[in-house]
Amino acid sequence: MQVVNVRLEPGDKVSCEPGCLMHMDPSAGVHTSYACSCKKYCSGESQWSTQFTNPKSEAMVVGLTPNRPGKVVPIDLAQVAARGANGIYCKQGAWMASLGDISVSFGATCNPCRACFAGQGYVRCYIRGEGTAFLEGHGTVLTKELAPGEKLVVDQEAVQNPSSDPGRI
Repeated sequence: MQVVNVRLEPGDKVSCEPGCLMHMDPSAGVHTSYACSCKKYCSGESQWSTQFTNPKSEAMVVGLTPNRPGKVVPIDLAQVAARGANGIYCKQGAWMASLGDISVSFGATCNPCRACFAGQGYVRCYIRGEGTAFLEGHGTVLTKELAPGEKLVVDQEAVQNPSSDPGRI
């Protein structure tokens, strides 16, 4: 399994889904929160999350790992914004953790063909904000950005982060 060692500068915070902690500095602040939110529920994410903060005057490390065997895919939302998108859509339940000011919500598609035949359903997880989001993928993870007009045939269950463009899969 892969471990994400997050370096927390003084005052920094990392949020993650419950059960992701592998190791941490003993002086790290730990806070578990419950967000009774339709947005998180519809996104396929837990209503619970854990935040680790650095109260010290020097950097510390918090080690996070997926709850199930898999790979961690970091997404720098500044790079997503540089391409003109406000956030990313991904498979429900894909969010593992985030560093920075990041919101986990949901987005719906009204296209029945896309919802039924693309394997992503009507509701997908939507992640936006400033910082880095860590997604968990299971099996072999391939990062592939298609050129204009390029096509790739994949199994519908293999798609983790289909596109940051809300009009596309």
